Amino acid sequence: MKINSKICKKVMPLFLFILLLIVCIAPSTTVFASASSDINFPNIYQNVAYNFFETQYSVRNIEYNDFSIALEADLYSSEEDIVAKAVVIQRDDAYDYVILNLATSEIDEFVFDDETAMDKFSEKVYYTGVLNYYTKDNEIYHSLSNEESTYTQTEFNKLSNWINDKYAQLKENASKLYRSDNNPLPNPSKDGWNGFYTWSDVSSFNNSNGYSNSEWKYLDGINWNGITASGLQFMSQTTFNNRFGTDNACGPTALTNMFIWFQYKNIVNKNGYVNALRNGSAYDTFDRFRILAGHTNSGGTSRSKYEGALKNYASEQGYNYEIRTGIDTYDEFKDSNANGRPVLTSIDLSGWGGHAVITVGCERFKHEYTKNHQFLWWKWTTTETEYSNYLRVIDGWGSSNDSRFIDLKGYWDTVTGRSFIIKN
Repeated sequence: MKINSKICKKVMPLFLFILLLIVCIAPSTTVFASASSDINFPNIYQNVAYNFFETQYSVRNIEYNDFSIALEADLYSSEEDIVAKAVVIQRDDAYDYVILNLATSEIDEFVFDDETAMDKFSEKVYYTGVLNYYTKDNEIYHSLSNEESTYTQTEFNKLSNWINDKYAQLKENASKLYRSDNNPLPNPSKDGWNGFYTWSDVSSFNNSNGYSNSEWKYLDGINWNGITASGLQFMSQTTFNNRFGTDNACGPTALTNMFIWFQYKNIVNKNGYVNALRNGSAYDTFDRFRILAGHTNSGGTSRSKYEGALKNYASEQGYNYEIRTGIDTYDEFKDSNANGRPVLTSIDLSGWGGHAVITVGCERFKHEYTKNHQFLWWKWTTTETEYSNYLRVIDGWGSSNDSRFIDLKGYWDTVTGRSFIIKN
């Protein structure tokens, strides 16, 4: 009971403080995965940290000249699993840091103006969740509000049990995303190409793992099996490359395919004409988007130019428009498609690169299971629900009309989109 009392006294005030901060900053969290698309980070953890603090500085009116990633460190459980990441940001001469809990997929801690941040994470660090621990001279030290107190290894192990359990559950859930031969769907090699699935891949895999198709939403003229509308024909990069001698043109291709769908919908502009395609031509539309988006064969297209390209092109063609950025959840993609909005979607994979597609539909699979609980001599069960979510995309490869899907979470490092619609 001595240990539990110590935990309660220290954890509860910090927990309540963090909870208050989370509530206060909740409206700004949608920018975490999208604000720094022009900055090349080696992994998603630095990307999240950069965007998180960029948002924090804005909402807190913290002024600075420059800030950058200063340090990234692995944090370990008592069982030597990597369960969290610490990312230190240098803001002018100050240091801020954030703890990303891999076992819960949440931001646990963030600290401003910590002079000890670089030293604190320069050696092997052990972590138990909201409380941060680190090793020093073979003893376990607890760091909270710049105060240090020593715990024995036995005490530390007891405090680590909860995150060990969380991490074990995470690995168990991840194992459900593997085939019986222990290979991810559909191939263990994460080179990008393998992250695009057919409907047969998606449905047979989920059905064999106890998931049932529970929800779907598509743009008009499109379904799970392909293109149902007469006259709706998307274009591929290869076709444009052969015509214009281009390369790395997934951005202008995706932008053009969005307006091919608008043309199919016969949306009239302010002057009463259907003018979604420039001169009625997909080729002329692609050529214009190349210029508006700043495409080059060597560098492709910067995502920072997508929004301006969409707005400028729509205005040139005589349309009003609505755009929403920072789309990164299943519900946001689904709601966009339900309201007739294709989503220009950027997907990234470390070591492979990025690709631009348009999302034209969503599919959700549902799995319910019974979970047993016990605390001391009390036992009870709950019914838990988990989902696997997929986006139906026009990938810009092949004929671009094939039925192709990507998983929203799990395979790709990031999946973010811009929802767009034109009006007269």
